[in-house]
Parts: sequence; structure tokens; C-alpha cells
Amino acid sequence: MQNNSIELARYVRQLLNKGKSEEEIRQKLTEKDWKPELIDDAIASARQMNDSQTSEKEPTQADTQPAPPPQTQPAAPPQASSQSYRLFQALGDVTAAIQHNTGAFIGSIVVSWAIIIVLSFIFTLTLAAVPVELYQEPSTASSTAGQITTAMSVLSFFVTLTLLFGAVIGAVLTTVVALGLHSGMKKQKFTLKLIITSSFARIIRVSLANLLLSITVMAPFLLSLLLLSVIESNRTAPTVGINLDIIAYALPMALAGIAWAVYCFFRYSLAPYVAMFEPETPILKTLGRSRRLLSKGDTLFLLKGLLLFLVAGTITTPIASSSNSDAVLGIHDIITLLISVPISVYASGALFALYHKRSTQS
Repeated sequence: MQNNSIELARYVRQLLNKGKSEEEIRQKLTEKDWKPELIDDAIASARQMNDSQTSEKEPTQADTQPAPPPQTQPAAPPQASSQSYRLFQALGDVTAAIQHNTGAFIGSIVVSWAIIIVLSFIFTLTLAAVPVELYQEPSTASSTAGQITTAMSVLSFFVTLTLLFGAVIGAVLTTVVALGLHSGMKKQKFTLKLIITSSFARIIRVSLANLLLSITVMAPFLLSLLLLSVIESNRTAPTVGINLDIIAYALPMALAGIAWAVYCFFRYSLAPYVAMFEPETPILKTLGRSRRLLSKGDTLFLLKGLLLFLVAGTITTPIASSSNSDAVLGIHDIITLLISVPISVYASGALFALYHKRSTQS
């Protein structure tokens, strides 16, 4: 808009120097759909230009030059680039970011995994203790309906507890890795204390986003549990052996649940990073923001990443298990941990690198 006004002022100046009156210029520009206020500004600017640059040589063909077209709205900003971002390029960016703060980054990962191990231990104790109390309730009657109801209650408790602990545990690793990589990609130094305190300030939002994402992924499974509970509770005749009706319901539900989980991964996997780095976005809208960020053709990126880390986990698990020996107690657990930590760090890092790339383009 500003450039167009300058061009119009220069055009008016040329006409004034050619001997055209201001009234003739107004009429000519009005016929070309220029607004009156823009014409007034252009004439005033042309006068100032003539006063300050009287010695400037004017073109001799001013009358034959067309007036610049009117522009009543500012030009739209260019669309964000949607260039493909390759998985190994992302892993390279993760490595470079780690190298910028290697010591502090490794220290923060060690601290985060210590917290994860403690939370996992608390989760295991809670999971082992509470269901025993549930089974001791009088609801464990001899009737089939009573047994089904009790089993569904225990299973629902398992699922709820798993979702809560999983959301918090995932938030611990996600925030530490993402904040460390974010500083490294911006070439900023950070200390172990800074990265830990910054992570704790964001864990609640990331945990809520993880919980929302987990509930979304688990929705078909939860609905199927409810449906099976209703079917079995209304059954009048007791069943003997394997209930084929349950298998008939469970198999298609399991396949639908897997398909839905894969779809959610390809659409909503960036929601935790949206919650972390975009505090103005409400938690309930992080899934929609993730879907928009992943609408730039990143399906192949996510598919390769999923396959790569599944293969890595499949290869490393037998190696860790085969390291078990009677001489060294629990050595396979230590090796499994040492293998799983870098895999999880790079898996989370690749997702953050994708978020960082796409958020800077939007």
C-alpha cells in the first residue's frame, strides 16, 4: 500500500510539472477509481517533492504513462512454505542441538529418567495394591453378571490409573527433551538447573495435553469396554467356557482401535509440543493445532519414524534380555534402560524437530 501511494505521488508530480492543473488530475484519477483521500495525499506529496527537488529532470512522456492501479487492501502475506522435512534430517538437527549443550542435556535426561523410574515404581505399587481391595468387595458374587461387573470395574481402574501416570511420565521426558533441543537449535546455552526448573513450569500443561491425547486414542477401547459390560450384564443365561459372542465383538473393535490409534498418531502427535510452546492455545484446542501443523504432507515422515523406532526396539530387546546372567543380578534391566533411553530421546526429539520446523513456517 505504501509503495503504491509513492508511485501515485510521483505520477501526480509528473502531471503537475507537465502543466496539468490539480482539478484535471483529480478528475483523471477519479475516473480510474482512486479514492479522494488518496488523491489528496498524492497531490500534497507531489508538491513537497517539487519543492525539495526542483532541479530533478522530468520525463517528457508523462501524459502517456498509465496511472498505477488502485490498491485498496494490503497485499496478502506469502503462504508458508511446506517443504518436505525428512526424518534423518530431523535426527541430524537433534544431534546438532544436543552437541551445543551436551553436558547439561545429558544431566537433564538423567534427572528426568530418575523421576520417571520413581513414578513408575509408585504406579506399580498402586496398581498392585488397590485391585486386591476391589476383589475383596462383596460384589464378587457367584453370578456371571456380578463377576463381569467386578472385572470391568477393575479393568476401568487399571485404564484410568495408567492414563494418569502415563500422561505425567510422558510429560517429564517430553518437556526436558524439547526444552533442551529448543535451546540448542537457537544456539543458546543453558544450565541443568535452568532446564529442570523450566520443565517443571510446563509439566502440568503437557500432562493435560498428554491426557487429552490418550483419551482420544483410547476412545474406541473405552467404548468397547462399556458395550461389552452392558451386553454381559444383560445376559440371562450363564456362559460355559469361552464366550464366542465376546470374541465376535472384541476382534473388530480391536482392529478399529488400532486403526484409530494410528490415525491419531498421524494427526495429533504434536499436541504436547503445542501445549508447551504455545501457552495461549487452550488445552482442548491443542489437537486441532497439531492437525493443522501436520497437514503439510508429513505422513511419510511419521511413518518412517514409527517404523524405525519399532525396528530399533525389536532388535535391542533380545540383546538386552540375552545379557541376563546369574552372576550379575538385574544386568539385563540396566542394559535395557541404557538402550531405551537414547531411543526414547531421539523419538521425542524427532517429533519436536518436526514441530519446530512446522511452527516456524506457519
